[in-house]
Amino acid sequence: RADPRYKETLEEICGVDDYTQLIPEIPSVPMGYGDALVLLQSLGGKAAKDVGGDEFVGGLDLEYTVGPSKDVVLDVSTDNPEEIRTIPNVVGVIPGTLDPEEDMPILLGNHRDAR
Repeated sequence: RADPRYKETLEEICGVDDYTQLIPEIPSVPMGYGDALVLLQSLGGKAAKDVGGDEFVGGLDLEYTVGPSKDVVLDVSTDNPEEIRTIPNVVGVIPGTLDPEEDMPILLGNHRDAR
């Protein structure tokens, strides 16, 4: 069960019956400001605001584009050793005001396992 207070199973909530099916097959790699700036500046194509409107902009000082980009090759390598370690979990409860039959959990997360 995803949450023992509720009757839904993992399969009912997420459409899978095993937690391992929730692990993405395409990895996501955090990128620092400097690397992101170099990458975004090298991309080409139409201006993002021309495609998505004035709201379709980012927070860096550059014109965002949506591709395609010619002659841009991105080589990403990671070094993520698989190891079993103890990491802290921080759990907090914020009481709500809904009646129990309307109440439902809201989960917030962040990583705390960086070295």
